[in-house]
Amino acid sequence: MPNIASNRLPPKGLVVGACDIFRLALDQEMCKGIDELVTCATAECGLDDCAAKCKASIDCALAGADHCKAMATCDRSSECSECMTDVQLCALVQKSCKDKLQCASAAQGGSCKKLEACCEIQNYNPAGCLSWTRNTALIMGDPGCDMLIKDENFVKIYVSDPVCRL
Repeated sequence: MPNIASNRLPPKGLVVGACDIFRLALDQEMCKGIDELVTCATAECGLDDCAAKCKASIDCALAGADHCKAMATCDRSSECSECMTDVQLCALVQKSCKDKLQCASAAQGGSCKKLEACCEIQNYNPAGCLSWTRNTALIMGDPGCDMLIKDENFVKIYVSDPVCRL
């Protein structure tokens, strides 16, 4: 069965990494702000130039029943792959474009808010901890933050100095 939510993505959304975000989202129908993400990536990260380099891949994906699955299997030139990597890094890591997108919500007093408070007091890499937590909250909400809390490696790396009661 095709992923109907992925078929509503704007074509440039396929290049900026929206499919990867959709794969992580617990409820893709809740994802809001895709158009704003694309607009931001266009203004901040050269998305138009990249979409032009990836035209064949985008056309291939749009011909598929599920655009995101097709995008993952369509042939892609090295030039397209390189620019997609650059645009996604820019939009989803370096710039604030990812903040335009929301696929879940975190409750006041929920796991994400508790984890964020813990990140803020960490002696080692509080920014990394906050980045993981906030991105997870945007895409997966409290269930995603629950997964981080249960992830021994995440806890060991990000929330063990000082240890928080989560």
